[in-house]
Amino acid sequence: MIKPIITILILVAIIAVLGYGVYYFNFFNTDNTEDQEESEVIDISESSDVINTKKGDKFLVVLESNPTTGYSWEVNVDSNYVQLDDKSFNSESSEGMVGVGGNETFNFTALESGNTEITFSYLRSWEKDVEPVEKKVYNIIIE
Repeated sequence: MIKPIITILILVAIIAVLGYGVYYFNFFNTDNTEDQEESEVIDISESSDVINTKKGDKFLVVLESNPTTGYSWEVNVDSNYVQLDDKSFNSESSEGMVGVGGNETFNFTALESGNTEITFSYLRSWEKDVEPVEKKVYNIIIE
């Protein structure tokens, strides 16, 4: 009677570990190289806060981030001009390292010609009425 229970518990443990492994691999190893090859990459280390693009073009904004602290970038766009297609996090650290940061990548598409802004706020989403620790505003000029 005890052997079947132990066997079931072992199987449940194996399934749980495998399920977590699949989740972990997919969450931290998002690979958008296909989209990135077709997109212009905006380097935030540049002093310019203006992004020039064309209607229909895709572009990326990559920001340093460390979600293990609870902070992440929240983006605000005018959906008439710019569409947020995808957001992902990639860590360049060795697998299994805890507490290290990486980059949040935001994939956008320019929808209409004109001028607009994209605002990034670095904050903890659950903290209400608290100013972001960092804020970045980019003027977008779409031809």
